[in-house]
Amino acid sequence: MSPFTKAVLWCVVAYLLAARAAYFGLHVSADWHPLWSMALADVGATMVIFGFSVGLRNASLYDPYWSVVPMGICAYWALTGEGDPTRAIAVTALVWFWGARLTGNWLRGWSGLTHED
Repeated sequence: MSPFTKAVLWCVVAYLLAARAAYFGLHVSADWHPLWSMALADVGATMVIFGFSVGLRNASLYDPYWSVVPMGICAYWALTGEGDPTRAIAVTALVWFWGARLTGNWLRGWSGLTHED
């Protein structure tokens, strides 16, 4: 396995565990105001990514967080929130397009855990 493939796998594992931590945060705060609930979920996910960054000694693992997390937050609010469903679909599609493009740009320029931005 190439070092780059290994780095991408570490990144995928970290982000899947961060998503799990966010899900847990949303679950334990289900009766809170949605903004506080999402804040707890985001802090939990951030802690997981920070832990992986420290453990792997590379803060660049945190870089895609800024493009991946808004896609999840937007999708969650579109599925659970109230309001015009057409607007929710449009906003979610735009955020997903933006996030996928930005994450793809990061992945193309990322050389793996041997480089720290």
